[in-house]
Amino acid sequence: PAAAPAKPSAEARQEAQQMFSTRCSACHGPEGRGDGPGATSLTPPPRNYHDAAWQATVTDDEIEKAIVYGGSAVGRSPLMIGNTSLWRPM
Repeated sequence: PAAAPAKPSAEARQEAQQMFSTRCSACHGPEGRGDGPGATSLTPPPRNYHDAAWQATVTDDEIEKAIVYGGSAVGRSPLMIGNTSLWRPM
């Protein structure tokens, strides 16, 4: 079996939360439910990350690609802009 991924440090989690708050929550909402103030004007609406059915159909690599390169990079909405400054080699 594959090894479990390493848990991120407290600092990494804090940095990720700050990035989400400043770059993503306007559309995806503060908890990632797709209910941010900018969501009302978007078609399709932003993804609700709490949707278990969707979670079961997507890989971490696909999520990373969407975040870094934008929605169109994974066949989703081009309204989801890329964040290439977030890419860091693992």
